[in-house]
Amino acid sequence: MKSYVAFGIGINFYSYVERIDSVCNIVAFSDNNPNHWGKYIFGDERKCVAPFEISNYENVCVIITSEKENSIQAIEKRHANADFS
Repeated sequence: MKSYVAFGIGINFYSYVERIDSVCNIVAFSDNNPNHWGKYIFGDERKCVAPFEISNYENVCVIITSEKENSIQAIEKRHANADFS
């Protein structure tokens, strides 16, 4: 079964995750901001991991939860060589 990581804890994060959660197996969250890493930001057992930890999950797909084009481009650039979908 494919697992999902929601990436980008921003203004739309909570509304996106609430909708996505009903159809996807979101196992963790991630963000570039180290202040979020290790925290249980959604109030359940899933925590926010550092971007470099995403590849520790088996069969993972990353869902970008940011709407801002410049944020999406920055995420793509920073993680261009990452080994996740």
